[in-house]
Amino acid sequence: MSWSTLSLSTAKTLNYVTVIPAKLIVATSCQVECAYSNFEKRKDGVRCLLEYNVRMTKGQSRRQHKTYIVGVCKSGYCTLGKHPLNITTQD
Repeated sequence: MSWSTLSLSTAKTLNYVTVIPAKLIVATSCQVECAYSNFEKRKDGVRCLLEYNVRMTKGQSRRQHKTYIVGVCKSGYCTLGKHPLNITTQD
């Protein structure tokens, strides 16, 4: 099995990630760069992407299992919060 994570450079260029098509869109970061080195915090409670993993299965099918851990923004940081979501998809 091999694991990979969403790179930090990718997270800086994307504002949102679609976790479940047409149902769940989350922020990739709880801070937004408005101008050069000027950051604003997202509102507390906004859903954010805390962790993203991809696992390839061995064998003939070579399917991808993707795991999204969705948290909430708190003071500019993505945290687990009271009710985190752990979503697994299979391609």
